[in-house]
Amino acid sequence: MAKVFTGKVVIPGDKIDEFFKAMEAEEKAREPFRQYVDAWKKDFENYLTKRLSTRTARKHTLIVEMFLEFLYRYTDVKNVEEVTMG
Repeated sequence: MAKVFTGKVVIPGDKIDEFFKAMEAEEKAREPFRQYVDAWKKDFENYLTKRLSTRTARKHTLIVEMFLEFLYRYTDVKNVEEVTMG
């Protein structure tokens, strides 16, 4: 089950480079997931644009995009099957 990370993180000044390297490595590891879900978002927007006004389609797509940003930045989700309610 995916974990949500919230709160403050204290990083000692002498460990900041290690922190940035770890964050970069984590982003690279999760890049396939991001690309996969971004493709879904684009398909969703294209689908909505064919049926709704461009403005309405963008509004709905932005809601989905905010949720995806939450997944990318505040969880450890690495594939779609890990996303559950609650």
